[in-house]
Amino acid sequence: MKVSELQGARLDYYVAKAEGQKCKIDKVIAGLNHGQIACQVWVEPTENMHGYNVEYCPSSDWLQGGPLLDREIRDMHCDGGKMKATTHNGVPSWGATYLEAACRAIVASKFGHEVPDLPEE
Repeated sequence: MKVSELQGARLDYYVAKAEGQKCKIDKVIAGLNHGQIACQVWVEPTENMHGYNVEYCPSSDWLQGGPLLDREIRDMHCDGGKMKATTHNGVPSWGATYLEAACRAIVASKFGHEVPDLPEE
């Protein structure tokens, strides 16, 4: 799967992997009447998480994604209506939001521009 197409839980999963986190994806049923399936990424606790698994969504949560931008991204700007992020080692990526662009750039910097799609189960 192209990193430029990753979004939501798939993107969050690969960011967790790029960051060396132990993680898993859970499918959950969203919406009582609609039965939509959504995915959530959970990371195993570290010493500052007080022993609880934590939902991990850096591509949409500034509290989780913001520190990654500070550490991994050297440049961010709007480029032709899309947000562009470039890592310190020069890997660029684009997204609908700054967080999405930054997370894609982090994943591409670590794994290249294609990653295996996640298993369906």
